Amino acid sequence: KLSPEGELLDYVAGMPFPQARIEKETDPVKQGYMLIWNWEYRWQHQGLWTPFWKGNLIRPGGKIDRVLDGYYQRYYFTHRADLKQFNYTVPGKGSGDFIYKEWTGFMAPFDIKDTSFVVFRYKEYKKEDDGWAYIPALRRVRRISMATRVDSLMGTDYTIDDFWNFSGREADWTFKNLGKKLMLVGLTGNTDTVDTFEGPDKWVPENKKVNWELREQYFLEETPKWERHPYSKKIMTVDAPTMFSPYFAAYDRKGDLWRYSTFMWLWTEDEHKGWEPGNKGWRHLAWSMVGVWDLQNKRASLFWHGDHKPVTNARFDDSTEKAVDKIHTFFDVNRLTVGR
Repeated sequence: KLSPEGELLDYVAGMPFPQARIEKETDPVKQGYMLIWNWEYRWQHQGLWTPFWKGNLIRPGGKIDRVLDGYYQRYYFTHRADLKQFNYTVPGKGSGDFIYKEWTGFMAPFDIKDTSFVVFRYKEYKKEDDGWAYIPALRRVRRISMATRVDSLMGTDYTIDDFWNFSGREADWTFKNLGKKLMLVGLTGNTDTVDTFEGPDKWVPENKKVNWELREQYFLEETPKWERHPYSKKIMTVDAPTMFSPYFAAYDRKGDLWRYSTFMWLWTEDEHKGWEPGNKGWRHLAWSMVGVWDLQNKRASLFWHGDHKPVTNARFDDSTEKAVDKIHTFFDVNRLTVGR
């Protein structure tokens, strides 16, 4: 159930709110909180693992300003529907304190090589995230503040809070369901090189590489409570059958449209040359590409899985406390200084 301020109460595991209950609710604000909690706890198995991603910053006319390489890992510790035998929580000391831990690292270009971030999302609703970044040029680890989370990420049009279309803390935002309609959503897209983007500016995924489907989408309005946030609001669509998000639009403080994002997904059951064998059988969505278009500055930041290595969902052995100790070590802040 929801508290008056939108906190999720008495939740154990699985999808918090059935779609029938969302539809029955008449208050669009309560609907909005139900949708964002379903989004937060959509089925992701252990989490998300991208061993190698690539990104391009592109100007009009298809001019590439910057090429980035990196890797990404998010791992979930609590509310795990697949861990009923451990009370839905990864076994081991400290695991019950976290919803997830997240690691983002950069391998190119050279000026940001070995820059890395780690973020801890706590289970306690009102507890702020902890985050740290290693800056190779300074050879120092710095704490990530709220301002850092909403700044441009390494010169891209993306922010840490924009990961997966929304990675902010629910306590820092208010939510409202604006309604539902059919939209074209790109699924099973093989957008795995920059050459699979077309159009006059090379910003648009090539149609022959993408299967477009008409899918029912909720329109979720998200308003930041922090008055200095660069967005006045975001509108994010949430796919009704899966609770994944294919689109968001972000508006500046004046209320003008600023950024627009498209996520494209792959089913683990689809034939795709990049899937690792362990993906088969999960019946799960994993990302193919994400594009963020800065409409005011006329540029785009496009990211996709590199070398045919898309997200996989079976990376860690979390069946014993000893194995889980290695997971905590993976996300240890002391590992941030690995590199130059």
